[in-house]
This record gives sequence, C-alpha cells and structure tokens, in this order.
Amino acid sequence: MKLCHVIEQYVTLKQSLGFRFRTERRILRGFGQAMGKITLGQISPVAVRTYLDGPGPVTSYWMRKWGTLRGLYRFALARGLARRCPLPLNAPKVAVPFTPYIYSQPELRRLLQAITPERTKGLSPQTMRTLLLLLYGAGLRLSEALKLEQADVDLPERLLQVRQSKFFKSRLVPIGPKLAKVLEDYQTESPSGAGSHRRFLRANKGTPVSGATAERIFRALRFEQRFGFSLSKETANLIRNAVKMDIPHRLSGSRIFGELELILQEDNPPAIIKRMVDFGLLDFFHSKIKYDQGVVELLESINEVLTWFELLYLNETWEKWRVYFLGMVDGLSNEEFLNLSRQFAFLKKESKKVLVERFQAKTTLKKLQQQKSLKDSTIFELLNALSIEALLYLMAKTPHQPIKKAISHYITHLRFTEALLTGEDLKKMGLPPGRVYKQAFQSLLKARLDGKIKTREDEISFIKQHFL
Repeated sequence: MKLCHVIEQYVTLKQSLGFRFRTERRILRGFGQAMGKITLGQISPVAVRTYLDGPGPVTSYWMRKWGTLRGLYRFALARGLARRCPLPLNAPKVAVPFTPYIYSQPELRRLLQAITPERTKGLSPQTMRTLLLLLYGAGLRLSEALKLEQADVDLPERLLQVRQSKFFKSRLVPIGPKLAKVLEDYQTESPSGAGSHRRFLRANKGTPVSGATAERIFRALRFEQRFGFSLSKETANLIRNAVKMDIPHRLSGSRIFGELELILQEDNPPAIIKRMVDFGLLDFFHSKIKYDQGVVELLESINEVLTWFELLYLNETWEKWRVYFLGMVDGLSNEEFLNLSRQFAFLKKESKKVLVERFQAKTTLKKLQQQKSLKDSTIFELLNALSIEALLYLMAKTPHQPIKKAISHYITHLRFTEALLTGEDLKKMGLPPGRVYKQAFQSLLKARLDGKIKTREDEISFIKQHFL
C-alpha cells in the first residue's frame, strides 16, 4: 500500500479515538513528502535516518519524530501493511536545552522595564507586559495564555477559564486583584484592527499572538538582563590607544552623531556615557560638554523619568535619544550648541528643533517656578506648546516636586482634555463664525480644566451665558 494512504488511515484512526494528533499529523505528512510516492515496504533504514536527523543537531524534535513514526509502523505491522520496521532501534541521547528557572520579583521588574517597542516588533509593549504578568501571576503555560479568548476572562469574578489544555482537561484559574486590574486595562486598550480576533491577547494588527513571536521576545529580554558583558583588557587598551592617536576625529561629524544617537537609544545610556568618559571619548563631541555631578544626576533623572513614561504605554511616537541629548547639552550656551550642531552635520531642521526645545523648556521652567499656585488651566497653558521630549527633559531637570507632579499630571491627563462642542454646534446655537470661536473654545477648555464644567450640557450653558 502507498505510504500516503497508510498515513491517512493512521491519522484518521487516532483522531476518531479523540486524539488531537495535530503535530503528529504534520510530522507524518512531512515524512510522506520526504519519502515520495512509494509503498511502505520500499522505505529504507537510510532514508528514515536521513529524515530523522534533518539538517541540524539532534534535538527533542528528533525524539518526537521517532516516536510518531514508531506508532505508524506499529499500526502498519499489526494490520499486515508492512513486514519490517526500518526505524533505528535506539534513539540518540539529546542534550537538555532548557533549565526551568523561577524569576524573583526584582528580576520580573527588570524584565518589565526592558519591554520597549524596539524589542516587541509585531506586539505592543502593553501586550507583552500583560502576557508576562499573566504567566507570572496565574501560572499558565504559554500556549494556555495565548489561547485565552475574551469570553474566558471573567474580570468581575476574577476567574480565567482554561479550555482543553494538556490531556484535554479544562479548569478555572482564580486571579488576584492586581492581575485583574492589569487584564482590565489591557482589555480596554488592547490592539484591534481589520483582523481583530476573539483571542484576548492580540498582536498589533488584531491577530492572535503566535507562540514563536512571544518566545523570541522573551529570549531577547532574558539575554538583555542576564548577560553582564564587559570589555576585555585587550579591547580596553585598543580603545585608549585609538583615543591617543586621535582616530575618532577622522570620522565625519554625521557618523559620530549617528553612533551617539544609537547609544542614547539604549536601555541605560548614562552607564554608556560614563564608559565614554572613562576612555576620554566625550571630548570628541564638544570640549564644553562636562561630565560633572550635575550632569550625572540629570542623566540618571532622565533615565528614571523615561522608565516611568514607557510604563504608561501611551502608544505615541517619540524620540528617546532627543531627551538624553537635551540632558547632555544642558550646560551649553545657544552659541555653543549651534557650533556643536554644525560639527555633527545636524540637519538644519533637527538643529532648530532641539534649540527651540531647549529654549522653551528653560523658559517654561522659570514661569512654573514663578507661579504661586498651579491650577490645571495654568499647567495646560504653560506646557501645551512643548513636545513630549521637552516635557520629559523638563520633568527630569526640575528639582521641585510640585512642578514634577504638575508635568506628570499634564502628560497623563491634562493634554488629552478638549471641549466636547464643535464649531458646527456653536453655529447651530446661533453664534456667528469668526474669531469669537477661538475665544469660546479657549474659555470652554479653561473652564473644563478647572472643573467648572463637566458635561456637554454644561458647555452649552456656558456658551449661552458668556457668548450669546
């Protein structure tokens, strides 16, 4: 009998007995394709061994294929479809590639802090964070977490229903209030799109998260946090000799700045900058850039602020390197900064943008310090013109806690505030179009920020009282 027919009979029998047999079916069909259109008796031991070994080293998948083929031949021999079994009698030893490891809470926090958009391509950082906390807090297998559907997550009762898991068993998993809050936040803001799926955890396009994607990202995070790489003595000496020979000055300004930008995108730029200082590399950027205690504290403060901001998962585009760069050049005058931008072959637009951000941030800081009280409308008025990079730099730079809180409040809440009424609404109410619209919306926004109006009806009453 043809091999393909035997395989189909065997798969049909197993599935009729209640086995899923998905992986085994895939292995057997791969075996059939590798052998070709031949009978079961024509398969040689060499051909079987070639299929089992594959192109790489012996792994646990070798054992999976061997066990699956043993089942196929037992089926065939018992029914007289084969006279012999060409499989190897014994399987080779397989090195254990995985050692179970229980993460401590500090290690878990480090993993969460390491989740960035650059490391979670295809997934939002929020999805990866939720998956990590779900595995840690509920003790689910990765496959169980990824197969959870929205109907399986009962947040009011704080229960997860895991369906048809290992050995075809289903179970209820109770969860704590903290994990329930994480899942609730994710459910509210989870990715969706044209391919939106019923699965609870979804990729950026709304499709289910594959196990391979999740494992790849976990591996990247684990390596990032586990390996404490350091330069060898020989490498360190080579760097010092290159600095003495003035080799970095042979590079173009744009290339040096490109390297700096990559450095400032790393997880812990202050540590890398410290190493640059150790090797005397900071002088190649600008002689006026100092690395004193004030700069050290500012860079560490920026690191803390950016960690806080990244954990907000606001899904907006911003440039991390720009915040650190503002910190690095904090002590330069405007003229010195312009010289630096020319040296680095800054694009004119980029140079102007950073210069404006520096000026706006420092001017705004002075105005904030002069305020006797910081009402929400005042905070909004002062901070609304700043980019997110300038806001984060300003939050790190100020030593005053009330100002830090005000900036934090603006970033997380106030900057999203807007009037509910539109220009069309004002027109329907009988207000003639013109400059008065701008005044009306500014007044509405200020009243809403200060809590004087809350609903659409409040806004209508406000317009009637002040503008009609």
